[in-house]
Amino acid sequence: MIVCLFRKNRSQILPWLAVSILYLIGLFGDSWYGITADVPLLKNLYSCMFQWFSYTRNGLFMAPLFLYMGMQMQIQKRTVKTGPCIVLLLISLACMTAEAFITHQSSSLHFDAMYLFLPPVMFFLFCLLLKIKGMESSKLRHACSIAWIIHPYMIVAIRMLAMITGQTALFVDQHLILYSCTLSLTALFSVWAVQALNSKELSSNERTDRTCVDRT
Repeated sequence: MIVCLFRKNRSQILPWLAVSILYLIGLFGDSWYGITADVPLLKNLYSCMFQWFSYTRNGLFMAPLFLYMGMQMQIQKRTVKTGPCIVLLLISLACMTAEAFITHQSSSLHFDAMYLFLPPVMFFLFCLLLKIKGMESSKLRHACSIAWIIHPYMIVAIRMLAMITGQTALFVDQHLILYSCTLSLTALFSVWAVQALNSKELSSNERTDRTCVDRT
């Protein structure tokens, strides 16, 4: 809704300023919460905010910047040359990695989804992806949509199984293993779901064809 309101605004500066400010508010309630926690006024303000929502990586603070970025890339059709785009992507990724190591050293880290260098990383990544020409795959699109929806449930499932089997230290505390397991289970379930939906649709079409033949 926020992005739709900005779409009607003729100003080019105000929408970017608004979504950037929202992102910065979310940033200091997420990976940069270590700075916020040292300022009593800001800490109290964010404590009040966290009574309404658990994290600032939500549709109010995190999403508008990327949605508006995508909308503007579609409207303006501006491209970056492949060579400089790759270099800038690698530089942004390196900066975000360094930022992640720095913020994780803070004991007041609230979450680790929002980073200062995440927007440039995504921008140059989007620019590269837009240069890829290929045929659209409806199965792949459906699988990606399903993966996006179910991946939080896979995380919950892995945490529950780890707790039941007493392997929390291995499958939950080790973030790389948790990420790998979540990615694998999500991919497997998404592929299975697409195949099941296609089989169901095929069976439904066959029954419809038989009904039509019988009526004729």
